[in-house]
Formats: sequence, C-alpha cells, structure tokens
Amino acid sequence: MKSRSVLWHMRWVMPTALFLVMLGASVIWFGKSSVGQLPVLGTAPEFGMIDQYGNQFGLQDIEGKIAIFSFGFTRCHSICPTTQKHMSLLYEFFQQSDDLRLVTVSVDPENDSPEVLKAYADSWNVTDDLWVFLSAPKEDVFDLCQTGFMLPAENIPTFHTARFVLLDRLGRIRGYYDGMDSLSIDLLKEHIKLVANEEISDAS
Repeated sequence: MKSRSVLWHMRWVMPTALFLVMLGASVIWFGKSSVGQLPVLGTAPEFGMIDQYGNQFGLQDIEGKIAIFSFGFTRCHSICPTTQKHMSLLYEFFQQSDDLRLVTVSVDPENDSPEVLKAYADSWNVTDDLWVFLSAPKEDVFDLCQTGFMLPAENIPTFHTARFVLLDRLGRIRGYYDGMDSLSIDLLKEHIKLVANEEISDAS
C-alpha cells in the first residue's frame, strides 16, 4: 500500500514539477516576447474527442491553425465562469479570424454529453466552429491534459487546471496563461498575434 501511495504521488508530482520548470522558462521569454519569438515548450499529442455537434475532433482539425486549449465542465461554479468568460472574450476579439481555434475540453465527460456541451456553447453565444467544446472518456482527457500538456489532472473533475495552452500552426506548445487573470489574457492576445505573424521557418 505504501509503494502504491508513493507511485501515485510521483505520478502527480513529476508532471507538475516539469510544468513549473517550463512555466518559469516561459515567463523569462514572455518578458522578451515583443522583440523575439516565443519558445517551443513541447508538442501537442494526437487525440480523438467528440465536439458539441457529435462530430469527431482531433489534432488534424487544428492542423495549420493556432489553437487555445482550456479545461472545464458545465456544472463547474468555481473557476469555470471566469476562465470560460475569458475564452468568450477571446472568441469575440478574434471573431473575424479563420486562423484560430478555441478549444474547451470537458473534464466531466460522464455529464457533459455533446447535447449538454451544445447548450453550454449556446449560453456563450457560440455560432460557429471558431470555439469548440469537446468530450472524451476521462482517461483520454487525463492523457491530453497531464501527459500531453503537462498540466495536473489527477483529481478531475473535482480539481482541474485554469491554465490556457497556446499552440502554433505546427501543433507545438508556445505558452501557458492564467485563465483567471485578465492581464494574462491580454498577454495571450499579443502572443497569438506574435505566433500568427511567424513564418513557419522562424518557428522551427
């Protein structure tokens, strides 16, 4: 029992520690972002989920586009009203862009069916595929969040990250942002523009 407890602890601590190291590096770079490019912090994994329309959605659906990922669930009354409000503001700000996808992944797939997510999307006045809402088996959500994006996901849906993840057109992680903080969201807007103006060769 003790060894199992140690293994469980390490399974959570190691990705969290790695994320903190990468976050510290990204903070240093973000201070220079106005005069240089953003660092490459990792690569998004392949994944397969279902969107609010009942359609398959995976990494291929954001290929060649900039993407912002967030995590939440429809019954969340703690951080989600704020994080998803900030996603809504991004949706409004980049409404005319066809180079961007906003992605909210449910951490409560047992309750967040495509029909529930569609109603949730409607509540945010989402009328197109600029912002998609995804669900998948909990183990797949865990893999995407913790293994793929190196964000803690051990206790979803009770606890889930408030971080937003910025991916470039090649599916590479270019930054993490506090979805609870308006100043961090303002920084994210600037970094979206920065990544959008990159030549593919410059980001390599």
